Amino acid sequence: MDPYDCRITINLEANLDKPDLDPQALVEPPKDPSKASVDRQKDRLSYKHLAYSIDLTKVLIKGLGPQYELELEVDAGALRQQMELVAQNKENAYSAIVEGFLDNATYLMRNRP
Repeated sequence: MDPYDCRITINLEANLDKPDLDPQALVEPPKDPSKASVDRQKDRLSYKHLAYSIDLTKVLIKGLGPQYELELEVDAGALRQQMELVAQNKENAYSAIVEGFLDNATYLMRNRP
């Protein structure tokens, strides 16, 4: 019952720069033709701090008021390095990075206008 939406997503990034890959095969055309021509303009501010980046985006959709999106992301390279240390039973900051992400997300959700 809150006007704000919070999603936690985990993405696996892969190198798609392969000669035998057809990028069009990865994109599905919109099923609803009326949504295919929606005019969206984005104005984005990005910040980086430690192992985190924050993107604040103002989205303007023709005929609607502005919408705002806030994205919090963990540096995948830093997280992978720490995961390797975990696998080697070495001292690591994996838990601290994940906890920092959750702390930042919680702070941002609690302090929204």
